Amino acid sequence: MKLKFITFLAVILSIPQIAFSQYTAKCFCIDDYDGMDSIVLNASLSSTDTILRVNISHSVSGFFVSGNVRLNNSFDSYVRVLLQDLNGFEYLVYEVYPMLADSSSVRFSKTALETAFLNNEYAKCIKIEAHDASVFLEKAYVTHHSNAANRYFSMAENNLEAQCEYVAHKLNENLSRRGKTWLAGTTSVSQMTFEEKKDLFGGKVPMLYGFDYYKDGVFVMPEYERELANGHLRTSSPFVPEWDWRNRHGQNWLPPIRSQRSCGSCWAFSAVGTFESYINRYYNQHINYDLSEQELVSCSNAGNCSGGSNHSALVYIKNSGVVPEDCFVYTATNNTCSNKCSNPSDIVSFSQLSSFGYNPNEDSIKKALFKAPISFAIDSWSHAIVLVGYKEIQAGEHYYAQSPYSQPEIEDDDPLVGHPAWLIRNSWGSTWGNGGYGYVALPLSETHGIYKITGSVSSQIYDDGDIVCEDSDGDGYYNWGVGPKPSSCPPWIPDEEDGDDSDYSKGPIDEYGFLQDIIPSNMDTIYIDTDTEYAVVDFVTNRHILVRNNSTLTISNQLTCYQGISVTVESGSTLAVSGGALKNVILKLRPGSTLLLSNCGSIIHNKVGDFKVPKGATFRQTSGVVR
Repeated sequence: MKLKFITFLAVILSIPQIAFSQYTAKCFCIDDYDGMDSIVLNASLSSTDTILRVNISHSVSGFFVSGNVRLNNSFDSYVRVLLQDLNGFEYLVYEVYPMLADSSSVRFSKTALETAFLNNEYAKCIKIEAHDASVFLEKAYVTHHSNAANRYFSMAENNLEAQCEYVAHKLNENLSRRGKTWLAGTTSVSQMTFEEKKDLFGGKVPMLYGFDYYKDGVFVMPEYERELANGHLRTSSPFVPEWDWRNRHGQNWLPPIRSQRSCGSCWAFSAVGTFESYINRYYNQHINYDLSEQELVSCSNAGNCSGGSNHSALVYIKNSGVVPEDCFVYTATNNTCSNKCSNPSDIVSFSQLSSFGYNPNEDSIKKALFKAPISFAIDSWSHAIVLVGYKEIQAGEHYYAQSPYSQPEIEDDDPLVGHPAWLIRNSWGSTWGNGGYGYVALPLSETHGIYKITGSVSSQIYDDGDIVCEDSDGDGYYNWGVGPKPSSCPPWIPDEEDGDDSDYSKGPIDEYGFLQDIIPSNMDTIYIDTDTEYAVVDFVTNRHILVRNNSTLTISNQLTCYQGISVTVESGSTLAVSGGALKNVILKLRPGSTLLLSNCGSIIHNKVGDFKVPKGATFRQTSGVVR
């Protein structure tokens, strides 16, 4: 094929001189291709969305470029080169940003990230996207093959897979060398074509700076890294250093990770995921609803596959409710609302929605997270997710699992220390991030659309009588979910809710997320580590008793406890009241423990109300009384 001509339109700007170093993206060798034409461009460009118009009379089976790039800063500079065909489809030819570059100046030669194997497409133009960077396009190379249809689809797929592996490797090399806090790998999004990513983001692919390759650790957004480098300091936080709804009260309260696929419906998944989590917390049990994102895409007027509003989606759920998934299955398309089933098994809604406004406060977000996950949107990515926790970045920590790439410990003077990394639940499937989750450090100025669900849940199947009120760890404090103490709780229990119902040593939670310690110090506790019998007449104790290490404490006479004294039985251990009496006791049975009552023994609890054995504990009563 002979290339007739290429014309281009560009604005040439003055560019500061920066030292060069070599960097060449991996691509298939094209030197021996039949019908290859090379065109000298010699175009210096420094702008955004610059278009080089092309007029090629024949179809193209391969398109490659050579040149160099100057990244003017180490935070958010980037260059992206795209090839657009006559149908408007776009193919990624070249892309670079700081973590992909060995230095501020980069050389690329005969690079074709997605365009090495094309199915004889007709080229329309080259699109160049740049931010605080300059690109010099030296040459373009065009190839033509008549038999591309069968062979090149397979080769293009293999090329994309090889490119993903190479980019992940290159990212990890630079991340490790520069002591960054995250790890890259191939993911569901990194393996998408550029056109599929356009669908994912509703038509416009933001510069993600490697977030599409994120696998683990703390991803620091470039805007935040710049703020910290410029001396954005933080005073010490009064809040608990970590919160994670994947492990609260010893359980994971979040629904399974799902994928929006190639549809810009993140806003719908954010709204539904937040509500599904809230339902579990509201009823204090794993209802585990799978609600219909497709209803929001097709019926809510909150958006479609080209994007939408998580706020409008939440308002729709609040006012109209949402049906289960099986009533309107997700298709990742702008399906018509008439395809929703006419007789759903349930319609679920909530009563109140609150916004954090356009100037969200870090402390108010943390306080809201103590109740339930919240809906969260990131401006620069036009992407909505579910916020499910955070952790304060601390010196001496490593933030991803062991890998071939070493990560230095965070130093005391690292500007990240003391700042929060927000834990997000994404809608990109479980192969992205750490099982679909990730930590992101970002400026709150980059966020909008932060909303929390409050109030009651309305369902055709469940009502407030289904709210579980229980003391699973046997510490005398009860857990009942997100609202005030419900009527399903016994009236005599404390008004303060248990902050961790899987740990008998922890009680209520304060406004900063810290838990009250209700296990006394070693000096105040008698530890039973071997089989022991209390047979002393009228023995009175002012010390707590802890039965542990698979031991048995047998009470065969009378043991009276001072007010507030507890007897705690750990998992695997046994308390046997055989012919004796245990009086005025706060009895705490851990799941896996055993209580034996025999020979007319008695247990007199120091609280009014029914005696309760937590789930997982065993109570065997052959004779005797508990009151």
